[in-house]
Amino acid sequence: MTNYLFAYGTLRPSTTATHKLPGYAMYNYGKYPYIIRSPEHSVLGNLCAVTEAELAELDVYEGVDRGLYTREIVACTNLKTEKATLCYVYVATSTLHPERIESGDWYNIGT
Repeated sequence: MTNYLFAYGTLRPSTTATHKLPGYAMYNYGKYPYIIRSPEHSVLGNLCAVTEAELAELDVYEGVDRGLYTREIVACTNLKTEKATLCYVYVATSTLHPERIESGDWYNIGT
């Protein structure tokens, strides 16, 4: 079974979003974004195939053990085909900065 990661910020492999994650809002924390649950918003990003070992490394990188993020299973939607795919996403455990990125797209902050 292939694991997928919804990458929306510094882990994103492309500046062109391919997928949408509804029910989350993106916030700007300087060098990187974070997301939290927000029913009226959505976030744009890319779907990446990852191994179990890579997920374990990402848990450390994202500070899951320190309580900074949780890794959750969500459904994201392909922007072209509208096909939904189950994937993992890292969600912040608290709001660190009040500046929401209106576009939901880390590479298009001003739109």
